[in-house]
Amino acid sequence: MLEIEPSHPGAHHVVGRLNAGVMRMSRLDRFLARTLLGGDVLDQASWSLAREHLETAEAHDPCVPDHHYELARLYLDRDEPGLAYREIGHGMGLTALDTNRWANVREKVIRLADGM
Repeated sequence: MLEIEPSHPGAHHVVGRLNAGVMRMSRLDRFLARTLLGGDVLDQASWSLAREHLETAEAHDPCVPDHHYELARLYLDRDEPGLAYREIGHGMGLTALDTNRWANVREKVIRLADGM
C-alpha cells in the first residue's frame, strides 16, 4: 500500500506496529519466528522504523486515537516518558472510549517518570 500511496496513514500505522511488535519479542521468539516464517521481515525490523512509521501515521491523520496510543507505547518502550505522556494527552483528548487502555499506559508512564 505504501508503494501506491506513500502517505497513507493506516499503512504507516500497520507497518509501525509490526516493527514495534517484532522488537518487543524476546530473542528466542524472534529466532523461532524467523526459523518458521522466514527472516526477511523480522531481520529488517527496528525501533527507528517503528517510530518513523507511527509518527508519519500520526502526522497525516492526527485525529485517530490509535496512532497516539501506539506512539505512547513505543515511547515507553524507548524510555521517553515525556513523549509518551504527550501522546496520552493527545489521544485521551480525542476519545472518551477505552479509558482502561489509556489508564494502563498512563500508569506505566508515571512509574517510568518516577524511576528517573
